[in-house]
Amino acid sequence: MSDTDKMNLMRKYFERIQPLPDDAWQVLLEHMREKKYSKSDVISSAGSTPDKIGILHEGVIRAYISNEDGAEYTKTIFTPLHFTTPVSFVGAYSSLVTGAPSMLTLEALTDATTYEMNYSQINGSFDQYPALERWARKLAEFLFVSKEIREFQYFTMDASQRYGIFLQQFPELEGLVAQYIIAQYLGITPTQLSRIRKKMKAHQHM
Repeated sequence: MSDTDKMNLMRKYFERIQPLPDDAWQVLLEHMREKKYSKSDVISSAGSTPDKIGILHEGVIRAYISNEDGAEYTKTIFTPLHFTTPVSFVGAYSSLVTGAPSMLTLEALTDATTYEMNYSQINGSFDQYPALERWARKLAEFLFVSKEIREFQYFTMDASQRYGIFLQQFPELEGLVAQYIIAQYLGITPTQLSRIRKKMKAHQHM
């Protein structure tokens, strides 16, 4: 994919949130820096105060929480722009907004390429480019709605239903991401996920 095609794809994703005039888009481009990660790289750690938001162009990244016993909960699986359901704005968003230390660790599940921006620098452009401020507000609204939908699914659907939705949204992740991470994301154990998958396969062959 050419650099022009990359930028066009990226702009199209940005403008799912809010259309941006050319001058505002150019400001974002000027702040973007390509960053490559290897599988298992930690992008930011819990307890740190990150100041970068990235757009995931290639690869898969997760955000997870771990408790004092070392148990992990995968909160978000970030997917690249070309996936069926791109979840491509990568960052510890609550920490970026509040300036408080992050509760999340971001880890590359595969080799990955992001285009990263300094969040405070983007904020500093709001007065001069009001379209960027509108875009940032729309992004916050989008993330809030996405969080509510996920919580609704978690509290009203059983594990099999949640896994079915997962497969519809992220068909590319089967075989690409470890099953225990998918289980964490769904809020179930790997054993439960294995049973669900066996039942689904048996049903498909009936």
